[in-house]
Amino acid sequence: MSVAHYSRFKEYQEDIQSLSSQDAEEKMISKTFLLDQDEKKNLEVYYAPFEHVNEAAAVVIVGITPGQHQMKKAYETVWQASENTEEEGLLQQVKNNASFEGPMRKNLVAMLNDLGLPQYLGLSSAASLFDEASHLVQTTSVLPYPVFYKGKNYNGSTPDLLKNPMLNKYVLQHFPKEMEALKKPLIIPLGVNVSKSLRYLSDKGLLPAHTLLDGFPHPSGGNGHRHRQFEENKQQMKDVLSSHFRNSKEPEGKESPVLNQIGTVFVPVRHIERARDWYCDLLGLPNDREILFGHLYVLPMKGTGMVLDSKIYEEGKEYQTPVFHLDTKDINAAYEFMRHKGVELVTDIRHDHYFNIKDPDGNLLMICQC
Repeated sequence: MSVAHYSRFKEYQEDIQSLSSQDAEEKMISKTFLLDQDEKKNLEVYYAPFEHVNEAAAVVIVGITPGQHQMKKAYETVWQASENTEEEGLLQQVKNNASFEGPMRKNLVAMLNDLGLPQYLGLSSAASLFDEASHLVQTTSVLPYPVFYKGKNYNGSTPDLLKNPMLNKYVLQHFPKEMEALKKPLIIPLGVNVSKSLRYLSDKGLLPAHTLLDGFPHPSGGNGHRHRQFEENKQQMKDVLSSHFRNSKEPEGKESPVLNQIGTVFVPVRHIERARDWYCDLLGLPNDREILFGHLYVLPMKGTGMVLDSKIYEEGKEYQTPVFHLDTKDINAAYEFMRHKGVELVTDIRHDHYFNIKDPDGNLLMICQC
């Protein structure tokens, strides 16, 4: 963990801390925090403390520029922080609290989950990257400070990001230097304008030996084409993810022959035929597969496999805590479905996120909306 080489936090910290929630929106877009401007092109660059660098990051998520909403969230984090908080720790809090904050973050997490990124990082959801697993990610922008065009959030298109001398200066001087401190992470550019900028840096030899996940749409709710763009590029991006993490090295430089993915889970059941019928009915699967060796039934799952095994069953040694969860896209509908089927419900819906049930053999299972 470190502070970006271009950081100006100490210069602006006192001014930020003098603001309050009542006057922040008005005063943060003022001459006090103005860093640069191109009057002819109606462009303005303002200060915001997005200057923390996570040198251990496995993934880098790159936007165009922080928006006004993220800028305000960053300022709030500074003035709400304890007086004893050190600079590096405070800047890290800013990144965690404000980066891609709002509806954009929800859309971003949903797409990263759909690509399967969390499984490569040992997470249940990409939402953890902005919470307990923030040590795995570096969130940043090709323009590190908030840029406004005609008083609105700049989108990277008008004027052209790479053709405008002022903006081009920021692209060349900040992002490549930031990436030098990291060890070949996966870089996820959000949208075509970010991808274009990173290809520009790569062609100049300023961004060597990095894997770019091209094709990822900008997650803004204003991007009405994001669903179509995502689906069109989904398989290609999945292939890039698989290749990148397969070829990634361990910190010591040795590649592990053990993959960081789960192939199959085994569930101990008392009666194989009865368990087969129960699970197939629960999951909407046909129950016509062969029972192997008299004690194994392989459920045709998507993703991680599941095998029912009556040979490993022992009375009193059923799963007392869930060792995996079954996904759902609608936790309330899933709960009502289980209740209607007469499945033993162990908990109600917790945190609008999950609930637990028991199978006929007493194994505790979790249903989770991720």
